[in-house]
Amino acid sequence: MSGLFWVASITLASVAFAFVGLPLLSNGRRRFVLVAAVAVPVFSGGLYWTLGTPAAAGGVLSSGDAPHVSRSSSSRATGQPVGSVASMVDGLAVRLEANPEDGASWLLLAKSYKHLGQIPEAIAAYARAAALGKTDPDLAALSGIQTPINQ
Repeated sequence: MSGLFWVASITLASVAFAFVGLPLLSNGRRRFVLVAAVAVPVFSGGLYWTLGTPAAAGGVLSSGDAPHVSRSSSSRATGQPVGSVASMVDGLAVRLEANPEDGASWLLLAKSYKHLGQIPEAIAAYARAAALGKTDPDLAALSGIQTPINQ
């Protein structure tokens, strides 16, 4: 763990003790303050050791600790494997072959293609969405398609 972590932890603990412990000491509850001063850090440390990620406290995660979506994970809704954004966009394109009159999905496909940097595909998908009455000002500017102002 980094030195900055320890400095911040000790500073926060000192401030907490000043606000909570000192008034209790002046009220004659010395035993309670001492038990709490030992029990809270021990309990917190044990909980962190059991549930926490020690590498995350230093601000740097190793490649094994980094959260990521693996190929073995699956979508909760369908149980199908979760893939990359590009594969999901491809799935949307396939779904639109079965339902080509879904203007909102064409618009979503155009935005997705734009996000992926596939500008010609984005323009083509936006042209389909616009023909079905679904428009977006950013995509309209990209494709050069004129859209009504009141949408």
